[in-house]
Order: sequence, then C-alpha cells, then structure tokens
Amino acid sequence: MENSLIRVDDVETAYSEASGSFPGFRKVIDPEEVGDRLDEGVGILKEILVTVKDGFRDLGGKMDTMLDKQDSMLDKQDSIVSEIQGLRFDMNSYMNQRFERIESDLAELKAAMRERGII
Repeated sequence: MENSLIRVDDVETAYSEASGSFPGFRKVIDPEEVGDRLDEGVGILKEILVTVKDGFRDLGGKMDTMLDKQDSMLDKQDSIVSEIQGLRFDMNSYMNQRFERIESDLAELKAAMRERGII
C-alpha cells in the first residue's frame, strides 16, 4: 500500500490473547527509516510548495485580468457620470428658459388684465 505520506512494504501478523497489560501502542521504526522518512517528507513539502507557488502565479494572472476589467468598468463609470452631468446641465438650462418664458407670459397676462381692470 502506498500514498503520499505512507508506504507499506510488508505486513506481518501474529495473533495472541489480549492480556490488558499494554495501555496503548506505537509504531516501532529502525533508525535508518527516520532519515528516509524525513527525506521523503522534504520531497513532499517541495511538491506542495511548487504547487502552491504555481497556483499563486496563476492567481496573479487572473488578478491582472480582473484589475484590467475593473479599470475598464471605472472608465465606463466615469463616462456615464460625465454624460449624466451633461444631461443635468442641459436640463437645467432648458428648464430655466421655460421658467423665464412662463414668467414673461404671466407678466404679460397680468398687464393685460390690469389694463382691462380685471385685477
């Protein structure tokens, strides 16, 4: 059996009656296995670091794309804001002209009504 953390080369079994004299168990290894396991662990960590580094590199490219899109959206937003400001200015000018015309017409109506003695 083998996975990224454990490799089992051989399993030996021996059965006996449980005596209850052992409170737990542990793996017994020979001194050479410690070095081998550390070397293997370092190799696995190196693979993890390379994978993470590549993932961040890919993420960096995606972030650049996202930032470019965000800049584009902000440019469009600025354009829309400018367009709305222009429309507000145009509408304000138009409404001011209309109000001036209405005030002028009202002044003429009042003058005509005074002339005829209505007011």
